[in-house]
Amino acid sequence: MKISLTHNNHHFNKNEVLKVKYFYVIEVIMPRALHHPSPSQFTLAGVLHALGDPVRLAFVQKLASCPKGTAMNCTTVGEVMADLALSTRHHHMRILREAGVIQAVPNGKEVLNTLRKPDLEARFPGLLKLILKIGD
Repeated sequence: MKISLTHNNHHFNKNEVLKVKYFYVIEVIMPRALHHPSPSQFTLAGVLHALGDPVRLAFVQKLASCPKGTAMNCTTVGEVMADLALSTRHHHMRILREAGVIQAVPNGKEVLNTLRKPDLEARFPGLLKLILKIGD
């Protein structure tokens, strides 16, 4: 948990906070928990919807080409989706994550994304391989 104290647009550090008697704004910043469905919750319609968008498919293809276990950070996602607004990128990542296609793990200020290939293969054998082959 990070606590930020502000008074008249001045941000106080931890040592300054101990000296302050009054302040006007307190902002508590807590990371939001990301929802990842279990493989039994994956639906064929959800996975097909997530992979049916050309931008999301291109991202998953890039992720699938990474060495096993390699995660893509926000910078790499930006390279694949460079012409999209940040909010649109986040929307695409949320669709993929909530469908069970990717795993997103917060790591400091960035999020590391990995393909949930084993989970998808266990739930829908051969589907991801087929879609990635057709998408080329």
